[in-house]
Amino acid sequence: LFFVRNSSWLSWEIAVCGRKAGKFMVYVLDDDLLHIVQGNPAEKYYGQEAVRNRIRWFVRNCDVFTSPSAYMLKKYQRFAGKSVRFVQIKEPCMSGKAQISRKVDTKKLKIGFAGSSDRGTDVERILHDVLVEFTQKHGSEAEIAFMGTAEDLAWELGAPCYAYEMNYDRYRKKFYALGWDVGLAPMPDCEFHRCKHYNKYLEYAAAGCVGIYSNVIPYAGVIKDKENGILAENTGQAWIAALEWCLNHREALWEMRQNIHTDMVKNY
Repeated sequence: LFFVRNSSWLSWEIAVCGRKAGKFMVYVLDDDLLHIVQGNPAEKYYGQEAVRNRIRWFVRNCDVFTSPSAYMLKKYQRFAGKSVRFVQIKEPCMSGKAQISRKVDTKKLKIGFAGSSDRGTDVERILHDVLVEFTQKHGSEAEIAFMGTAEDLAWELGAPCYAYEMNYDRYRKKFYALGWDVGLAPMPDCEFHRCKHYNKYLEYAAAGCVGIYSNVIPYAGVIKDKENGILAENTGQAWIAALEWCLNHREALWEMRQNIHTDMVKNY
């Protein structure tokens, strides 16, 4: 029996029956549901003690607890029984562009953020002032776009904002067609976000663009600055410097794309 993010009463009832029947049970989490960040739409639900107790029950009573996050696997061991095995999910990179062009584009640098609606808050909090300032200073040299979120910020910047696409194949097709040079990956530094996966690296890599990532867990564990991406502290000055570095180092961006492509083929 596989339970993915389950926490409802009905799921728990099924799991109890499965446990009594001797079924092999796997519990999968890709978010730290016991530490939902304040302001998240799911905060009220996961703040209920009955829900939290069911999540702890799943972790204690499953045979295998699995997650893409090594940080969360270590963190959740304190809730588990001694017989629970902890296994990290190794997520592959989605199919990407066949070739990385050698041409260093001299046109406007294309910069974007793609993500679901719940990531819009991170973009607003960390990058709002950064992108306003950057657009004012470099609007003739770069263009910014969004996909799936940050509609208000896009409107303020006069930037395009493409609708979120639930179907993954269509999402991938639309995403690749945007042809971004640089992808933005801001992330706060807190317990909830430390348990996130670095999937932005895999998505941006598949699309052939170089990411700028907040220098926090999980990105700090996989990104080597100026080799397979750019790490930025969560300050306006650091993010402006990272964006301006990309403007002034087009050749280095191409070399990073090569490094990223090699990493994806070899390790993902």
